[in-house]
Amino acid sequence: MWPHREFRADSAAATFNGYLYHVGWFVAFVVFVPHIAFVKRLTGLSWPALPDPVMYVATAIAILCLVAALLRRMTDPVLRLLSNFDDYFSWIVTVLPLVTGMALIHGSYYGMAQLPPANYPVPLALHLLSLELLLIWMPFGKLSHAFLVFVSRGTTGAAFARKGARS
Repeated sequence: MWPHREFRADSAAATFNGYLYHVGWFVAFVVFVPHIAFVKRLTGLSWPALPDPVMYVATAIAILCLVAALLRRMTDPVLRLLSNFDDYFSWIVTVLPLVTGMALIHGSYYGMAQLPPANYPVPLALHLLSLELLLIWMPFGKLSHAFLVFVSRGTTGAAFARKGARS
């Protein structure tokens, strides 16, 4: 998961940015009170949430990391040459739920046992639509790595007979 030594100087910041983005997105998606309340309403399952300020910082970091990744992709000549529609569209559908979610912030959610009233129906609808767009695009684009990471690591490991995966 870490770059080889000869690539570390060039890609250390990009690697760190990728990890930081994924952690921020995961935190915003899994341990935010409205998201937990939504799952609880559907399934009855719930878990502890993080305080709102932590959520806002995690989401802001994820957005900033995504912007940094986009700027790197657009300014690096090699990455720009290798980039295609999938890279840019995947970036858009990934950042949209974060941005529209931040647009819904209107007070503290921490300590709420249920979903807040829909005081902002249009931003909430945009947030839900952006998440649906992400879920629709995920299996068709490069975002499928979220599901295929273990299959591809196992296949690669079996092909090279390393990392504990033997055929």
